[in-house]
Amino acid sequence: HTSVLLRCTTNQFNTCSSNVCLVSVGDTCSYDYNCEGGAVCRSNICVLDIGGDEFAGVVGTTTTDIRDAVRRFINVALGFLGVLVVLMIIYGGVLWLTAMGSDDKIQKGKHILLWAAIGAIIISIAWTISSYILSVGQQLG
Repeated sequence: HTSVLLRCTTNQFNTCSSNVCLVSVGDTCSYDYNCEGGAVCRSNICVLDIGGDEFAGVVGTTTTDIRDAVRRFINVALGFLGVLVVLMIIYGGVLWLTAMGSDDKIQKGKHILLWAAIGAIIISIAWTISSYILSVGQQLG
């Protein structure tokens, strides 16, 4: 990891009476008591001790925050909607360009372009709000 995120706290795994900065799982450490959440320091990396080698690499070696899964889902869903907006803009433009003077087709093309632009704005706002909420939640812990 290029940066180490320190969490300054005390908990049942930290025997010090004062607040200390704990290192996240997967980051560089010096001693077991530097690691957060009951993790242990192995080869200068905080890892979860799963009590034996039979489960090594299967469970407990990495942690995933639910916010990361939510963030990935939101990015995929909004990315799909963004592609749909681009396709609608192309469809509306082609419809308008091939109208050959038909007022109905011109109006339909303009209507599709207008609603695709409004959709793009809504998708951008939704992405901004969800990213902000998830980043604030991550900072709060």
